[in-house]
Amino acid sequence: MPAGTKKKLAEGLGWRSMSRVSHILAPKGKKGHRPISKALAAKIAEILVIDFKVLDKIESDRDIAETLHAVSKLEKVLDDITKIGRRSK
Repeated sequence: MPAGTKKKLAEGLGWRSMSRVSHILAPKGKKGHRPISKALAAKIAEILVIDFKVLDKIESDRDIAETLHAVSKLEKVLDDITKIGRRSK
């Protein structure tokens, strides 16, 4: 990746932190990986002036990735609710 790519992406996407860019560019299965939605992939391709299909090497099946990401968020919320437990009056 050319120097300054992460910074260019962070600025183009309106993100303050370049670590978010690192998470979306991390290989699938690596700790910290975040799935790339179709909309985000389109924005990234536009900012970097690349073909949309290049991003398929990072996240090949976006529909499944989005669903898995939503499920993992739901699991986290359910775990938090379980930890809090029932409130007594």
